[in-house]
Amino acid sequence: MRTAKLIPLFILIVFLQACLETTQIEKLAIINSRGVDLIDEGGKRMIETTLIPYIFDPRAPDMTSLLTGKGRTIKQARVEAEKQSPYPLVPGKINIEFYGKEAAESGILPFLNTHVRDAPVSDIMQLAVTNQTAREILEIEQQSVELNRTKYLQDLISKEVEKGTLPRITLQFFTRLVQQVGIDPILPVIDVVNGKPTLTGAAVFQEDKYVGNISVKESFMANLLRQRLRGTPIDVGVPRENYLGEIDYKGKLTENEDSIYLSLMLHTGKGKIKIVDADSLAFKADITMKLDLLETSIPMNIKSEDTSRKFERDIEKYFVREYENLFAKLQEVNSDALGLGRKYITSRKGSKTTNKEWMEKYQDAKMEFDIDVTIVNFGAID
Repeated sequence: MRTAKLIPLFILIVFLQACLETTQIEKLAIINSRGVDLIDEGGKRMIETTLIPYIFDPRAPDMTSLLTGKGRTIKQARVEAEKQSPYPLVPGKINIEFYGKEAAESGILPFLNTHVRDAPVSDIMQLAVTNQTAREILEIEQQSVELNRTKYLQDLISKEVEKGTLPRITLQFFTRLVQQVGIDPILPVIDVVNGKPTLTGAAVFQEDKYVGNISVKESFMANLLRQRLRGTPIDVGVPRENYLGEIDYKGKLTENEDSIYLSLMLHTGKGKIKIVDADSLAFKADITMKLDLLETSIPMNIKSEDTSRKFERDIEKYFVREYENLFAKLQEVNSDALGLGRKYITSRKGSKTTNKEWMEKYQDAKMEFDIDVTIVNFGAID
C-alpha cells in the first residue's frame, strides 16, 4: 500500500525533471570580474561596466576577454556589453567588483542593489575601490597578468584580509555594515603603479559613499578594534637617541638616522572601545598587542630586560600618536570606521538614533587610546 502511494510521486518527479531548462556551460560566458564607472555622455550621467568573462568553450580563441557596455542601469550596461560576446553573459560567478573613484564617491549601494536581488550572485564576492577608473584597472590587469587574471586580483586582496591589514570586504559584510547605524565600511584601494594593479591603501566610507583614503597600516589599526588578530607584520619607528647604548654598528648608512625602524610580527592583538561618558561623548579604546621583534634597521645588542621595556613603551607611544592621527582624519571626512556610534547606540537602550543624528554627534566625540604592548620574542636578535 505504501509503495502504491509513492508511485505517483516518483512519476511527478520524473516529469518535472524533463521540464527543467538545461544550459550547456560551453555556451556561456561566466563573468569573473566587473568594474563600474560613472561617465558623462551627451550631458547625461551613464554607468559604464567593464567585464572579464570566462569562456568554457575549448574552440574559443581566448578563454577570457574584456567587454564594456554603457547604460542607465547595471543590467542595461551588461546587455550592451553582451553585444560584444558570442555567448550570453552570466553574472553568477562574479568574484570581484571594482568601483571607479567617481562611482564610489556617489554611493555604491545602487550598484549593489542588482546583486542583492540577483540570487545567483555570491554573497562572498569581494569589493574594491580605485582612485582611477575601474576600466583602467581591469584593462591594465588584462594586459599585465598572463594567466588567471581574476584570481590574481582576488589573491592580491585576500592575502591582506588573511593577515588582518584589511577587514572583511565581501558583498554580504559591506551591505550589513551600511545598514547598521554607527559603523562605516572600509574597502581596499587598488591603483595602477608601474603598470601593475597595486594595493595602495584603504577607502573609508560614510554609509555607502567613499569619503577618504587611509594607509594600509591605518586600515590594520581600525581592524584591530573590530576583531582579534594574529600574524600581521608591523613596522614601527622609535627614537634613535633612546638607544645609543644598545647600537652595535656605526656607519654612514645609519649615522644620520633619527629613528630606529623595527620590523615586528603581531603574535596576538585585540582592541575594545568603551564609553567613558555618554553625555560628553567621551570614548576610550583599550588595545593590547603581543609582538615578536624580527629586525631592527640598525644592528643592536638587545640582551637586557630594560631594553625590551624601552621598546615596549616607545611602541606604545608610537601607536597612541598614530591612532590619534587616524581618529582626527576620520572625523575630518565624517567616517565612523572605528565604530564609536555602534557602541554609543548599544549603551542607550531603546535608542532610535538615526545615522544622520549620530554623524552630527560624531564630530564632537573625543577618543582616548590606551595601548599595552608586550614583546614576547626577540627572534634572531636575542
